[in-house]
Amino acid sequence: MTKDNRRNISADSLKALTGEHAKHKAKKVSEKTHKSYLFSLTESLSEEIDDYTLIAKKTSRSDIVKAGIYMFSKLSKSEQKEILKEMKGE
Repeated sequence: MTKDNRRNISADSLKALTGEHAKHKAKKVSEKTHKSYLFSLTESLSEEIDDYTLIAKKTSRSDIVKAGIYMFSKLSKSEQKEILKEMKGE
């Protein structure tokens, strides 16, 4: 392979990354259905979430939070209030 061929390959690769590939990548980002959020946890609670991820294969921290919210939603409003009071130390 000559130097000129390598330059052409590099130029073609760059065109692919900045051209059609970039358009395709941008489309995937706009179709994203989930959004990242930031919230604070104590270190021990964060570690507990990590431990729960080991229960089943391919379980993420987000899956654990979603499961907790799902179970919380199954409680009555009075049970939810009691749990929140307990968590706040009231």
